[in-house]
Amino acid sequence: MSPDWCRSMEGHWRTTGTSAMLDIYQPSRRLCDGLPRRDFLKIGALGAFGLSLADLWRAEASVSRPVAGPEKSCILLWLQGGPSQIDTFDPKPEQPAEIRGPFEAIETNVSGIRVTEPFPKLARCAHHYALIRSVHHPLADHGRNGHQWMLCGRSAAGVAYPSIAAVISRLRGGKSLLPRHVAVPNLAYFDQVPAVGLAQTGGLLGEEYAPVVPEGTLGSPDLRLPNVTRPAGVTTGRDQRRRTLLAGAGEPALSGTAPGHALDRIQEKAFHLIDSGGMRQAFDLTREPERLRDRYGRNPVGASVLLARRLVEQDVRFVTVNWPNYYEWDNHADIEGAIGQHLGPTLDRALSALLDDLHQRGRLESTLVVAMGEMGRTPKMGAEAGIYTNGRGHWGGVLTVLMAGGGVQGGQVIGASDDQGAYPASHAVSPSDIAASVYHVFGIRPTDSLPVPGGRVLDQGEPIAALF
Repeated sequence: MSPDWCRSMEGHWRTTGTSAMLDIYQPSRRLCDGLPRRDFLKIGALGAFGLSLADLWRAEASVSRPVAGPEKSCILLWLQGGPSQIDTFDPKPEQPAEIRGPFEAIETNVSGIRVTEPFPKLARCAHHYALIRSVHHPLADHGRNGHQWMLCGRSAAGVAYPSIAAVISRLRGGKSLLPRHVAVPNLAYFDQVPAVGLAQTGGLLGEEYAPVVPEGTLGSPDLRLPNVTRPAGVTTGRDQRRRTLLAGAGEPALSGTAPGHALDRIQEKAFHLIDSGGMRQAFDLTREPERLRDRYGRNPVGASVLLARRLVEQDVRFVTVNWPNYYEWDNHADIEGAIGQHLGPTLDRALSALLDDLHQRGRLESTLVVAMGEMGRTPKMGAEAGIYTNGRGHWGGVLTVLMAGGGVQGGQVIGASDDQGAYPASHAVSPSDIAASVYHVFGIRPTDSLPVPGGRVLDQGEPIAALF
């Protein structure tokens, strides 16, 4: 270990706000022209339990970073492929068949709000959510443009803007030693477009803010986080001896200090995370009642949404539920079969169960729930070249976003599309406004500083006042 390396790392710790945790020991012996030997002993011991140095720094930052207002989390249901606004939450029953599509409009439990017939369960809990029916953006495609517009709130050729989740992870890290951002059951993907182009990484903020994807079988006890397990060959007894060694690396004088208490809390949470009572329990869906698992749905979407609820209960800041199958909402054909028999019922079951479950647990006010895709669909079926008469093409002219919880006032519709469901007719909303509204829940302003082109969280956009 060279002196130059140690000096560079010490400088890094100071510039990133972590030096306070190191400098409190002040022992007589220092290594590499500055770094205390005892600090390396304590921190190095944590590595023996499966935590990296970066894990410890992130944990320390999470404990010490002030967060405005009550702790909030977000669950995003990412409906990759672009769901049809008309065939889901913005029905047009008075229009001819080629526009209104194959589904009837049904009443919800809120007077004046209607959805389509594949969503009877969501119709019964419309008081929980708001429908924003006037969202629009200029580029209707799956790749960089659609994903970046809706997941980042902006898009520019060649600029890897961080996703909303990455920004929240950086600015509102939270108190959990679980990752700030978890994506289940997999990352979204698209032919010849890297994950960064689909806003599935940290973008310009770096991989530290990319989502963690659990490993193992969804819904089974073996689901786990990568790199957060007890090392192979470390038995319970050996684990305890290492913890004793770690405890002995401290000094009695340290235990009475505020930094010492903070470090003790970090270590205690780290061990809890590694122990079976911590991390493994958070990911073990078999601990949920069978009837509740049935309510969410015994499928990858239902299991992912239920897992998302468990993770926000552990103070994970952001959970992205990527629709697990490749662009299933990209319904160029057979909208009646796709949405009526599979996509609609699956989303209806999982999302309605989530809203009711969060409400019953007293967590809905602290958990923002968002359901959206990267674009909408053409108002007229078969209107785009190469599209079957029973499907719809790509469309960015208008789409619907569902939002609930986190202080959102449910039981309302914000904005409206025109009679054909083609463009906003009132209260036009941009993806930047959607992003600003999500940030608002976390106490983040568009003008807050961020190390991206322009130097701020968003170039434009304001929270949708009517939502709150």
